[in-house]
Amino acid sequence: MEAFLFNILEQVDSTNNYAMQQIHAGMAKHGMCWMTHYQSAGKGQRGKTWESRPGESILMSVAIQPPPVFNLQHFHFHAAIALTCSNFLSQQTHESFSVKWPNDMYWRDRKAGGILIENIIRGNHWNWAVIGIGLNINQEDFGLTHIRPVSLRQITGRIFNVEYLARQLHRQLLDDLQKISAGNLHQLMANYNEWLYKRNSITTFIQNGETCSAKVLEVDENGRLHTSASGPEGWPFGTVQWVTES
Repeated sequence: MEAFLFNILEQVDSTNNYAMQQIHAGMAKHGMCWMTHYQSAGKGQRGKTWESRPGESILMSVAIQPPPVFNLQHFHFHAAIALTCSNFLSQQTHESFSVKWPNDMYWRDRKAGGILIENIIRGNHWNWAVIGIGLNINQEDFGLTHIRPVSLRQITGRIFNVEYLARQLHRQLLDDLQKISAGNLHQLMANYNEWLYKRNSITTFIQNGETCSAKVLEVDENGRLHTSASGPEGWPFGTVQWVTES
């Protein structure tokens, strides 16, 4: 892999913002990655921020020109990224992880990381996807938070080389995306559902301000969560909230 594809930034507001700026300036190439030791305004799902102590977490964004295989169903792309990250965490710890719909990584009931994908679409063409990845590696003090974060150090008792892991993850991500074809998208979703957090378990959700308990069943190729309470159409992301969320 070309060395220029992996870039280290000492500090930045957000690696996703930086990647977007590079794309708009015509400076980005497919597969380029920007990792930072600290970001002052990290971005999470639904407008949330992602906070991390300097140098203790993987904070990186990868610019991808999505292969045509993902054009019909963008969620296949999300599923592929989530599976790569979850598999990567499992390989480093020899522990089981799960994907909390749509793309958070959980160890037991504790959050080990998250993904934020931002797209550039012109007309009907999906030009770019910026994959923002935040994984808790060596951090032990997370301050006051409503979620229950966990790091690889807390799971294993070991201290990791964050930059080395980030380079490994970047390489694995590009390799995994290259292997996906139209013929194995069904298996991709089957794998995603095997890793689905709380699958076949009763959990609590908030929808339209009301709390309900439901059995988690599966996620379909449109990215809708199906539960015992969702009806045949399922729940689109953003219309329902896990009670474990902050």
